Parts: sequence; structure tokens; C-alpha cells
Amino acid sequence: QEKEFIRKINVDTPHVPVVLVCRDDVPLMADCRTEAVVRKPIRVIKVNEAARHAATLVEKACAESRRRSALRLPVRIQAVDGPAIECVTTGLSVSGVLLEPEGTEYLQVRAFQEFFAGLDRRPVVIDIPRDGRSALKLAARRAFAETTPDQKIRQVGLAIWPVEEEVEGIRVLMGQVA
Repeated sequence: QEKEFIRKINVDTPHVPVVLVCRDDVPLMADCRTEAVVRKPIRVIKVNEAARHAATLVEKACAESRRRSALRLPVRIQAVDGPAIECVTTGLSVSGVLLEPEGTEYLQVRAFQEFFAGLDRRPVVIDIPRDGRSALKLAARRAFAETTPDQKIRQVGLAIWPVEEEVEGIRVLMGQVA
């Protein structure tokens, strides 16, 4: 049950560092992301080091996620085991992507509305094309939707949790307009 709890934290709040406190005979959770391990018997100095390390990671993630680019890129959003849609990014950071419909035609706006209205919090894959290189694929979940007064979805924010190699790819994309 602890493994499921840590996995849920890793997926739902990927920038929150996890510090594992356990006995010596407990195996590490290889498929869970933990930033530090403190083994019993607990020493205050080890707890302080783990907490300091975790705080540094949170501070770095917060500062990095506030850095945004108003980059407009065509992207493909694929629902896991579901439909796909073509959109345009209106904002990009290492923690999220802001999307709007590909065009202003009625059918494009309606397809955008229907896709994201039915998506809820199911995971999606964002496929961002890059010049001369393979596309950048990012796992994401819907974080919020900006709606019009008549409850039509105008823009959608997707939360992403990129691995380090993907973060570098996002920084390169953001640097194109910075």
C-alpha cells in the first residue's frame, strides 16, 4: 500500500519530492521515485539532510515552473486508449502546457470542446514536433479549463511531469522565443 501511495504522489504531483523512512530490512521501491532514503535507527542529521535536499528540489521546481514561453506550436494530444486531437500551444513551461483549438472554424472549436469535456483527469500524451529531430512526447493530465460564459472550453491547461531529458527538450523549445 505504501508503494501505491508513492506512485500516486509521483503521478499526481510529480514535483513533490518523496523521502522514504524505513527499516534496514525493507527493500527500496525500485519503480517509485524517491529523492532520499532515511533508514532506521533514525538520526536527526540524516533527517535534516533529506529535508534540506527535498526543500532545494521544491524551490528549484517552483522557480523553473514559473518560467514560461508564449510559444505557439502545433501539437497532437492523444488520450490513452482514446481519441486524438490537433491543437496549438499558447504557453509552455516545464510543468505545463496551455492549449487552444487549432483554428477558429466551428468544427475545430467543437472538436476541441468535445475532446477536453470528455477527458476529465485521464492521462494524455502530448506530441510536440521538433525541427530535424524526433517529436517530444510528454505525459500529461488536464489541470484546468478556461471557459466562456456559455460554458464552452476556450483554453485547457495540462500538467506535465517530464523526466530530465524531456526537460532539456522543453527548455530548447522555450529558448526559441526567449
